[in-house]
Order: sequence, then C-alpha cells, then structure tokens
Amino acid sequence: MLSSQYLRQTWHSHGADMLQLIEDAIFSKSDSTLPDNTKLTAWTHEGTFRVEVTGIEDSITEIGEQLAWIGSAIRLSPHDSKISYCTPFVSSASVEDTPNLPAESPSIVRSSCVIDFKFSDDEQKRHPSLPGQCWHGLFRNAVVVMGFPIPHRSRQGTGPEISLYLMIYLLQTDRLNPSQDGIFINGFSSLLALTEYIRDKNEILWHLFYKADGSRISYWDDIKGPAPDVVLADLGTSRHFVA
Repeated sequence: MLSSQYLRQTWHSHGADMLQLIEDAIFSKSDSTLPDNTKLTAWTHEGTFRVEVTGIEDSITEIGEQLAWIGSAIRLSPHDSKISYCTPFVSSASVEDTPNLPAESPSIVRSSCVIDFKFSDDEQKRHPSLPGQCWHGLFRNAVVVMGFPIPHRSRQGTGPEISLYLMIYLLQTDRLNPSQDGIFINGFSSLLALTEYIRDKNEILWHLFYKADGSRISYWDDIKGPAPDVVLADLGTSRHFVA
C-alpha cells in the first residue's frame, strides 16, 4: 500500500495530517493543528527535519511514532539489489520541567529527542528462492521498516501486501493477462502469476518470475503452477500478497 494509506490505517486520527505537514515543511516552516488540538510546527534545518509538538502525552507519542515510521520508509537501501531492514530508534533525549507556572495551572514538561535510523542486512541470510522471498525482484534500493504493525493475514511467511493497481504499475504494464492457464500480470522482464485464492479470507497470492538479465519474459516460458478457480471480479474485492 502507499505511505498515505498505511498512515491512515495505523494512525486513524491524524496520519494524513502528518504527511501533509511534512510535505509543506519541505518548502517553508509550516504549522498545523490536529483535530485533538495538538499543535505542530515543522521545518528543515541544516539537513535535519525538526518538529515541535504541543499537546497531551498520547498525541505527542503518536506523532513520534509517525515520524519514526516515515523517516524509515522514505529511506533508500544502500544496496541496489538487496532489501535492507531499517529500525528507527531514539538516539538521545532530554526532559525539563517548565518553572514559574501558576499553582492552578496543569503541569507542563518540555522534552526533546533525536530519532535516528539503523540499517541491517541480517534478514538477507534467507535465500531469495525460499517462500515469501520472490518479491525482492520487484524493487531496487528497497527498505523494510521494522517494529511497526501490519494487518493480520491468514498465511504466515508471505511477502508484502500490494494492491492490484500497484502490482500492475510496478511491472510497467496496463493490463491483466487471463488465460486458460491462469491469470498473469506480464511486464517486459517480470511476470506475476496468480497462484492461490484463499476464498474464505478474500486473499490472493501471487508469485513473481523475472529474468535477472533483463531479457523478455512470457508466460509461455515454462512457467508452471496451479490455476486457481478465480474470476476477474474476485480480484477487485480481495487483498493481494506477493508470496
């Protein structure tokens, strides 16, 4: 799914607002007030992105989570042909009380922290031919963000959930290719074959075939596999996973 969709799904109340604030702050210092009256100011400074948040503890925590996820998700892997795994962490933090407030005023605490990011290639020890690894061939410089939730899926060990529209876009084509042998999304050197339809869960699994040398691929190239009992209408109502 797109970054904006993940933000709305995970932080329902103001995920989309945070993304808009970041986009605006790239060009100039930007302010925003969220529906719960949390106030934000964002700006860039000497190669860093800074956000000042005024609000209740829960809202400030959620803002920090969103910034950590966005900062990880928009990074590029240092490897052209391998997936990197990025974990955000707080590298430094400080807390101070605000003095000289009237006795009847609620307590206010001023805190600051720096969010940093660590790359790891540990997961690369899994061979790309193992189940759930074929999707690596869809991307270059891709990053997987660690430590954040994803929706439940019935089949564990599968690859990412990707919308049908995005799969078609990634293969740089504009159509599906249904045939008596199955349903395919056929790009120039990559091909996605529909391999399983989990009907009671509305989940569809695809497998990626690709030519590493960039030569043309076709579903006539000895690509064998099951042809699930699925009709085109099912594609629009199901979740899609590259397995």
